[in-house]
Amino acid sequence: MNKTLVTATAAFIVAALASSAGQAVALKRVVKVGEKASYQMVIDLDFQGQAVNVKFDTVHTVTKVNEDGSYAETEESTAQVVTVGGQEMPGGAPNETATMTYATDGTITMIESPSATGDEYRLATLSSMIWPKAAVDVKSKWEATIKADEKKGTPEVSHKYEVLAREDLMGFMVFKISYSSQESGESSAASAGTAWVDVKTGLTVKITGAMQHVPIMGMPMDLKFAMALRK
Repeated sequence: MNKTLVTATAAFIVAALASSAGQAVALKRVVKVGEKASYQMVIDLDFQGQAVNVKFDTVHTVTKVNEDGSYAETEESTAQVVTVGGQEMPGGAPNETATMTYATDGTITMIESPSATGDEYRLATLSSMIWPKAAVDVKSKWEATIKADEKKGTPEVSHKYEVLAREDLMGFMVFKISYSSQESGESSAASAGTAWVDVKTGLTVKITGAMQHVPIMGMPMDLKFAMALRK
């Protein structure tokens, strides 16, 4: 093989690997007041033998940012469409706005919702993205534990994460991250899936996953979900 060609090929491979690896990043959520992100959410579950599909839009608006990086945002859900057994239910659900407060590590410290059922904290704790304490890159792994909280009705939850790749998605350079979370104790609700997170700001661009034995209206259910940023 031509020596120049070998050298060029080697250089290309090295460049490609370097591009793929990138540099380690202190991954965390970086926000500013007034920042908005719009998503479409889809949930599929089985309710008493009937296939249920729920679709709705949600707009997240940052309303407060504290000096330590903790922040609050509203989540307004609109345009909900519920299909049961292949039949669309009339009316759907009314629009609703909840306020979520996040600590700097990604844990949810407060949920204010007009239709709170008591299950919100368990669902939120299972689906939280807890940020790594050290800089991460492709193949990085980290774990986190959220302690039980009697006031919120949440058991201890263990989280595991792994950065699978860097990808270009919807104009964002993202980390593709696999995650799993597991409650302790008898409840044993769990969640697992894949999240695509903006490397610079920690914004969730897309997420897909499944949850087992999670409380919905006080009943343990299994479900699948997908959420994607609208641009």
